Amino acid sequence: MLKQIIFVFLILFNYCLFGQLSLICHCTKNNATLKTAEANVYYNNNVIKTVKTNSKGVIKLELETGKDYIVKFYEPASIPMFFEIKAKEAIVSDVTTNIKVEIDVPFFYKYDEDINKLTFEKPFQVLYFDSKGSMTSDTAYTGNFYREMFKKPIAEIKKDSVIIIPNKIVKIAGVIKQNTVEVEGVKNLNIQLFKNNKQLAKAVTNRTGLFYMEKIKLEKGYELRTKADKENKYLYLLDEELTYCLTSEFNNGEHVWKLDSTQLTKLSNDDFGYCIGGKLIQTTSNKKEFYSNKTVILLNKNNTAIKKAKTNIFGAFVFDEIKPGNTYYISVLANECAPECRIDLLNREDKFVSVLDTFLNNYHATSIHANQNPKFDNLILSNQEIKMNVKAALYGDNINNPIGKLKVLLLNDNYDVIDSVETDNFGTFKFKYLPFLKKFFLSMENKDNELDVYKNILVYGEDKKLVKVLTHEKGKKFNYKVFGSDLQQLREIEIEDPWLEFTVKEVKKENTLIVENILFETNKSILTNDAKAILNKVVYTLKQNIKIKIEIKAHTDNIGSDASNLKLSNERATEVKKYLISNGVLESNITTKGLGESQPLNSCGENCSEEEHAKNRRVEFILKKH
Repeated sequence: MLKQIIFVFLILFNYCLFGQLSLICHCTKNNATLKTAEANVYYNNNVIKTVKTNSKGVIKLELETGKDYIVKFYEPASIPMFFEIKAKEAIVSDVTTNIKVEIDVPFFYKYDEDINKLTFEKPFQVLYFDSKGSMTSDTAYTGNFYREMFKKPIAEIKKDSVIIIPNKIVKIAGVIKQNTVEVEGVKNLNIQLFKNNKQLAKAVTNRTGLFYMEKIKLEKGYELRTKADKENKYLYLLDEELTYCLTSEFNNGEHVWKLDSTQLTKLSNDDFGYCIGGKLIQTTSNKKEFYSNKTVILLNKNNTAIKKAKTNIFGAFVFDEIKPGNTYYISVLANECAPECRIDLLNREDKFVSVLDTFLNNYHATSIHANQNPKFDNLILSNQEIKMNVKAALYGDNINNPIGKLKVLLLNDNYDVIDSVETDNFGTFKFKYLPFLKKFFLSMENKDNELDVYKNILVYGEDKKLVKVLTHEKGKKFNYKVFGSDLQQLREIEIEDPWLEFTVKEVKKENTLIVENILFETNKSILTNDAKAILNKVVYTLKQNIKIKIEIKAHTDNIGSDASNLKLSNERATEVKKYLISNGVLESNITTKGLGESQPLNSCGENCSEEEHAKNRRVEFILKKH
């Protein structure tokens, strides 16, 4: 009888102390349900359970609280991974007897070259008992795990202080320009690298004048050559960041740059990557609109999501660090698209590039190959075609001490001040629509030693994610050089667009000229669908800024008579005005003028090429404050 009483007592005692922990693990790979995974549960280094996914890709685990566990996941083609459960503290009598937790377990292809395998030696998630009857995840830890999971750029090296290692194999990137003032480079130039009159490498400049070569031995005696254009006495070779410049020599009908080891070092960039970007347009049976404020995902060849971006109000997005030679997919989530819609990808100039017509694991996607081909070349952006926003929050020692009313300076690599802003009462600041920089300084004034009360300054990015802890020296300004992985958390990048500038920034110019290639049907004033897509930006800008008046000037090429071109340009300017009014722009804010062929942008006259004619067929918008 005594044994029975003790047994019942032990059961009741354990019931009071311990509860049941129900874990539901949703296993996915590349956004698709994974049905071939299994989990081993470890307690005190011993396997106590092994469970496989069910038909829905779910692993269900029933565990006793009051213990700490490790759950390891396996799948034949994926990287093994694990998470920890800290349930030892969940033993008090008022704990809910059944704690239910659902977590996502994303698997990654084991041979994925973008993944840092060393990261998976740590748990991808840690669950804690929160003393309130629930298990909670350390979201800061999990976020940091996924940031560290992808391989980072090589640490920054100052090119002017680098030690030249003879015979080192390097990659080089350069930009060819007709002069150092213009933004545009020279496109479609065939570039060859010679040594002792033997060609070692070749490339073609893209639409921004950029070229790239690899497997170059770091030594002297090279010549970079391209055929001479009679109109250009000199061409200029610059590094990818436009900080170094070398003028060509003219030799036997070619432009030639002689390169020694030092000059090659200036052009070398072993972590070179392209910037690409475009605009997404969503079309349904009765509507065509910008794919605005939506997520765009860049997948690698293994369909792993390696980058994410957010489209702006005009559906534009940018991805950086695109590695030459690799295959990628630009994609959107199917559940964020309208039913039975079509997603078109346009380039910066609003020219059609592709349809996102490939369906990959709940993504609508289109493939791109990062090499010399028209599709990829249309998406490449130069640094001068990109703008950046920088947003962060500053705290002293901990998040209970936001540093408000503090002047923050943003400086470039040469310590030139680009802009300044003041933190709000929550320690938050944002720089809007600034020139794109691959690295920059944030400097905070320390007036009256106001920062000296803090030992550390904490820098937080979006969603209160800790980016950096920096030690503060008393009596000194606070300086923080931002580059590498920190950039991804503090900087947003977007395509430069003059219409966007009016919506995010107070433009101080009295008159602003914006030129667009608005397309019409041949010899008609009927707007094409592509033209309407551009004009939708104009509509949005003017409706956001009702105090701006706009003058529309339409131009034609010189094909046809002066009179017919003048008439046509007036009709086209009027048609643009009608479209703006029909979409809500105040008629009183719009004036029009047709100028025919009277103001060409080039001097080719009757001998214009089709490309030169196209430059003259344009619509100019002059924005005026009133």
